[in-house]
Amino acid sequence: MKFRFILGALIFLTSIQMMGQKLLVLEKAGTVKNFKYKIGDEISVELVRDKIIFTGPITEIKDSGLVIDYYNEVKLCEISKIFRKSKFLRYFSRASITAGIFYFSLDAVNGVINNDSPVIAESTLIATGALLGTGFLMRQFVVRKYDMKDKWRLKILDFSFPAD
Repeated sequence: MKFRFILGALIFLTSIQMMGQKLLVLEKAGTVKNFKYKIGDEISVELVRDKIIFTGPITEIKDSGLVIDYYNEVKLCEISKIFRKSKFLRYFSRASITAGIFYFSLDAVNGVINNDSPVIAESTLIATGALLGTGFLMRQFVVRKYDMKDKWRLKILDFSFPAD
């Protein structure tokens, strides 16, 4: 009985929270590709005027704009670019760099312990260079820019009930 009550209360409370939700949608015109932002999501935007970049959590979504980090109010028409970070590329970039450093260090310690003539083998340098190069190359693609001039547009979707 307690379980049903708790489950019912949980469903009721989550439905109340979702009633008045607004979403900021970054979409590409003519396609189904889009990215949705809600209150609390991290966002980075560049403004048309002065090329100022604001980064932080979305604290409020209004009818014609949004508030970033509690005090930066930005209108949708003032945004020229949105920057999105790829978690997938960032993770593999860091993993590749870490693997390269670890492999180099492990082979160097092994060469010192075994009294090898070249402490680090040429094949280790090639593998380490490939891992480090791949990691640093992937780092260039972690942040992607979405320009509002290039078919990308911003919309605010309001799912709240109209006032009577």
